Amino acid sequence: MADQPDQFEEIFAQAEQRSAAVNGPDRAKPEAGTGNQAPQHTSPASRAPAQRSTAAVKAKRTAPASPANRTGAPGGGNGGNGKKVVSRKRKPGNGCSGGLTYLVFVVSLSIIIACLTWVAATDVLALNKESRSAQITLSSDQFTESVDEEGETVQSADINYVSRTLKENGIINYPWLFRIYCRVTNAAEKLDPGTYELSSNYDYRAIVNKMQSGSGAMVALEVTITEGYTMQDIFQLLDESGICDYDALMDAAANETFNYTFLDSSQQGDASRLEGYLFPDTYEFYSDSDAGAIIGKMLDNFATKFTEEMINAAKDRGYSLKDIVTIASYIEKEATGSDEDRANIASVIYNRLDADEPLGLDSTILYTHQDAQGEPTEEMLQEDTPYNTRLHSGLTPTPICNPGMSCISAALNPAQTDYFYFFYDKTQQKHIFFESSYDFEAYTASN
Repeated sequence: MADQPDQFEEIFAQAEQRSAAVNGPDRAKPEAGTGNQAPQHTSPASRAPAQRSTAAVKAKRTAPASPANRTGAPGGGNGGNGKKVVSRKRKPGNGCSGGLTYLVFVVSLSIIIACLTWVAATDVLALNKESRSAQITLSSDQFTESVDEEGETVQSADINYVSRTLKENGIINYPWLFRIYCRVTNAAEKLDPGTYELSSNYDYRAIVNKMQSGSGAMVALEVTITEGYTMQDIFQLLDESGICDYDALMDAAANETFNYTFLDSSQQGDASRLEGYLFPDTYEFYSDSDAGAIIGKMLDNFATKFTEEMINAAKDRGYSLKDIVTIASYIEKEATGSDEDRANIASVIYNRLDADEPLGLDSTILYTHQDAQGEPTEEMLQEDTPYNTRLHSGLTPTPICNPGMSCISAALNPAQTDYFYFFYDKTQQKHIFFESSYDFEAYTASN
């Protein structure tokens, strides 16, 4: 029990310390001058422990803060505001866990990038793609023209249209990637109008190379020019087939220079100079081909078919090559299709030419009214034009169509007859020929 006074003193000292911390140092001391309180007398033995306890408390108060608590203001770990600063220590193992998470993120991102790169490469390089082929048409409408720094005209394809068309036909998988490739390689200026046979097995570079004029992938369009077509009919057909624009063909027919002896150079500027020489045949053209090249191909064919022997035969009859082609064009429009019919019609034409009589052919009158249907109207019959062979004798200024070889042969080899008239009998579906106007008029009156 001897130690109890010391313990009580220490307890009282700690309580005093807490009271001072809460109420301030002034409230921790008892007020002086209170006469009611009796003076406290303590023995030296009882004061000694109190002094030791107070010294211990002071020592504890002034003890330097541990390194772990030196985070506040100078003078102690509590700082200047009297609040205790708590240091949060990292739990063991957090460093390893964070590093592992970062590693997983980096590896995952790398895998994703690698996968995307591989997917893109399969399309760019045509790797492991399903084999598919399609015809792709780039019309001239999908190209725009501009002038480069050197003053030359450059045409550029609409890459958005091209990439979309390739995607729709299964040639590529990623239009956006193809557009990027085209911009990097300036492919828009390398493409040409036309129809191309492409495969999904072509890489991007091959696709661009294939869509150029003269490439092996360019598809030729087959067009048949029928005997008896006029130049206007032929040009409309070529336009509708996507081979060449009608106006471009008419302009080339009028103004382009074609070096053929059967063409009259003095008529340059007049498109009708080519009528009769666009030989009817089956041709192969590329879509959006050059107008002059198309016309040149048909003129080449005529020059090949109309041989030197034929030219000499025309001269023997006293006619030029143009005259023979013109007569052949009449036969083409009037005959029903048999060689006999063609030869007899040719004989009527020559007999009337020799007699200087008007040919009286409705087909020549209708040539100036190519949109008309059926027989010429009374108004057409009265029109005073060089093509009205009821009013004017001799041949028309130009052929009235492009005749085939059978009609050219009939013009060079007419039947030897005395026929001056013919009439198409719809009931018998053939031509009836007459030597006199009397027989002709009598027959037509009864039919």
